[in-house]
Amino acid sequence: MSSMLSSLFSKTGKNSLDARAAILVSRAQAAAVSSFVPFLDRFPALQEVEVKEWDRTVTMTVVFIATMQLNKLKETTARKEHLMSVVISNLLEWDESSFPALQECKAAFDQECESSTAGLEPRFVLADALGAWVLFKLFGRRASSPTESELGRAIGLLTMQHASEYWQVRA
Repeated sequence: MSSMLSSLFSKTGKNSLDARAAILVSRAQAAAVSSFVPFLDRFPALQEVEVKEWDRTVTMTVVFIATMQLNKLKETTARKEHLMSVVISNLLEWDESSFPALQECKAAFDQECESSTAGLEPRFVLADALGAWVLFKLFGRRASSPTESELGRAIGLLTMQHASEYWQVRA
């Protein structure tokens, strides 16, 4: 069995984390691709969106949340940096312009979280912040209706669902 396959099925944390880092971008992309049609069925405004832009933007958002979670691991700084370098290498292999987009996502997310208003439900602040960036990337503007706000929140929740426990190794 190849070292990649054995590390995928290993129950030891170190190898499993390496394997997860190696496939994060692919898993994020699969989540993005598989979510478009169900979202389109629920939100017809997505007919205006290029499927490739959806795939790219949602993939970036899932990767962003997973990298945030990576920083919370109880691993050494050197280990986290190694895992992050694997993710970034795969991200750049997937799309050469992805790293600036990842930085843009982070900046927009931080700004959106900082400027969240009292009108937002606290449990949805993170999802709404992610969704706001995705909507801006897809439509070139902020949500302009309750339906678009619902779409943004749904996208944010989707990305959080796919990434929030990505690094947890189950025995």
